[in-house]
Amino acid sequence: MSLMIVWPKGFLQTPKKQSWTGSPFETRAIFSPEVGAPLYRARTTAEAWTFRGIFPLADEAERAAFWAFWAETYRGVLDFLWRDPADGKVRRWKFAAQEPVSETNITGLHWDISVQVIRLPSTPWWAWLMPEGPLVAPLAAYDIARGLFHNGTAQIGQTAAIGDPLAPGLAMAHGLCDVRIVFANGTVSTLFAVDLSAGWWPEAASYADISGIGIFEAGALGAAPPPSYAVLTIGDAVVVNAAGAAYVLEQA
Repeated sequence: MSLMIVWPKGFLQTPKKQSWTGSPFETRAIFSPEVGAPLYRARTTAEAWTFRGIFPLADEAERAAFWAFWAETYRGVLDFLWRDPADGKVRRWKFAAQEPVSETNITGLHWDISVQVIRLPSTPWWAWLMPEGPLVAPLAAYDIARGLFHNGTAQIGQTAAIGDPLAPGLAMAHGLCDVRIVFANGTVSTLFAVDLSAGWWPEAASYADISGIGIFEAGALGAAPPPSYAVLTIGDAVVVNAAGAAYVLEQA
């Protein structure tokens, strides 16, 4: 199971632009003296906003995807991740307490779905390990740079997560998964359908080489790209080098 519910891929990703309106929560302590203007005091430095919007003309499949998502949140109880329609950044949301969702049948086969949601002021610490593109949350996250680890069951310490940094390896087996590795130099490597047994670690990488590892359901990060081939002509044979091996394909 993913570390957090995400907005459904099979539903509309952004609301109708003209319908999307928001306002901040009232976070001021207000005192009205007998004489003079009201006095204010900030009660928090973080700010949550309430937004309302309409997702227009959802077809039957999109409508079904939304209501499956609603059920996944236990009918609006659990928080979820969604890309903010304003800037595309991943943020944490929850459904509002009053009138969280409604639908209106428009054409018999299409519905307008209206939502009222709260944008929370924080995102999970592992959100930076998520890739661009379709929103997908990890099954487990290892933030090596900051010393934060979640193995998919619980948040744990460094030793329980990867053992000895001098000879690191994932303590927990995750089975067949996609893996996103963020290196300390800023480069990113994506591995597809890797069998993550206990003790697995990125090949030829030290603990200090890696900033974080995100582990995702197999297939969640897309299909593996085709291998790169270097084609050489040696004498009268065409030789293709792939993954370090040479193959004679045909005679020239």
